[in-house]
Parts: sequence; structure tokens; C-alpha cells
Amino acid sequence: MPLATPHIRRKRYVIRMPYHLKSVLVLIPCILATGCVIQGITKKTDVEAVVETIVKDDIEAKAPALSQADLLLREGKYKLAAELFITQSDSMQSPLREMYRLRGADAFLKSGDTIRARSVAQRIDDSGLDLQTQFHKKIVLAEVELAIGAPSRVTTIHIPSSAIPEDPLLAKRFHLARARSFEKLERGMKAAKERVLAATYLSEEEQNANEHYLWENLKLPSMAELGVGQVDKNRAFAGW
Repeated sequence: MPLATPHIRRKRYVIRMPYHLKSVLVLIPCILATGCVIQGITKKTDVEAVVETIVKDDIEAKAPALSQADLLLREGKYKLAAELFITQSDSMQSPLREMYRLRGADAFLKSGDTIRARSVAQRIDDSGLDLQTQFHKKIVLAEVELAIGAPSRVTTIHIPSSAIPEDPLLAKRFHLARARSFEKLERGMKAAKERVLAATYLSEEEQNANEHYLWENLKLPSMAELGVGQVDKNRAFAGW
């Protein structure tokens, strides 16, 4: 009696394709029909090449120059990054235009070009913009004044704590710029207070350096600054 041949089930393998590529592949016949792609695409490799090109162009179109400018910043090419931010801002609408120009001013400041940094920041019309953008502009101008040796101008820039945006980097820059300005003016108590306010936004490594300067500021305050009988409203500072 002949043996029964066992039934062999063949496994099916399904290749799952990312959703965004599926949508691109669906469009390819339409593109070919309208003559938008070079005729004669018949190989699978040719189709894959078209998909890669479409996806690549789409990604580059969404964020071309900002990422290039950020890359230049990471490489320490601050002046080139600044020029790129400014160039890109010319083709943008508000408020992106002002945001890009402020980043350009920041980059000029990092390069040591305080003249260009001030010029760019001063020409930004921040009326009607959100508080964070207005705050950013004031910080850039304050840091410029500090860099050129005019600390007294920085101390006149005051923003109520309720109006300080949530961006920790901007808040840190603001308080540290004021602290360094008061230090240059030998007003230790005010400098110490700004460093206490800045401490909230500092990393652990930055905290150590900040506390060193804070103690130095508290060593020799003037009697006028001590304000005998007065209690500072800031509890964190009063604790020092």
C-alpha cells in the first residue's frame, strides 16, 4: 500500500512597507501617466530610486537652511551661521522672520561681532510679537552692552518675574547678564540676588560656579545695600 504524501503548507511572507512610502508608490503611476517623470521606468530599482528622490526632496523642502545653520553653530562657525539665519529670515513672514533674525543676532554675539549683533537686534520690530520674542531681543541687547563694557545700561533692563517666559535658557541668560553687570559695578547684594534667581535654570555643573560667585558677592556688601531692618521679598535670596 503506497504511503500517503504529507500535505506541506507553504508559509507566506509579507513585507510591510512604511505608510509614507506606500502613499508615494500609489502616486507613481499617476506621475508616469502625466509625463512628470522621465519615460522608460520599468525596473524595480528605477522605481525605488524615484521613491527615494521624492522622499528626500520632501524632507529637504521642509527644513533646509535652519538645520544647516544649526550645524554651523555646532561646528563653531558662528558668523556663517548668523549670515545664514539673516538670509533665510528675508523670505519669511512674521513671527518666524523675527525669530530667525534674533538667532542670527545671537550667533553674531557668539562670534564676538557685537556691532552686527546690536544692529540686527535693534532693527527687529517686536511690537505685537509674543512676550518670549520681546524678551529674547532685550537679552541680546543686554549681553551686547555687557560685552562692550556698559554694564550700567544692563541694570536698567528690568522685567517682572511674572512676565519672564518659560524658556529656561532665556531666563538664565537674563539673570546672569544682570548679575555680571552688578558685579562690574561692585553692587554685590544685587548681583547675588540675580545669581539666586538664575540658580533655578542652571545645570549641576553651572550651579557650583554660580554659588562661588554668589558667596563672593555676599562677602563685602555696602551698608546701603544691606538695608538694615529690611527683609528681601525673595525668600530664596533672604535665606542667603
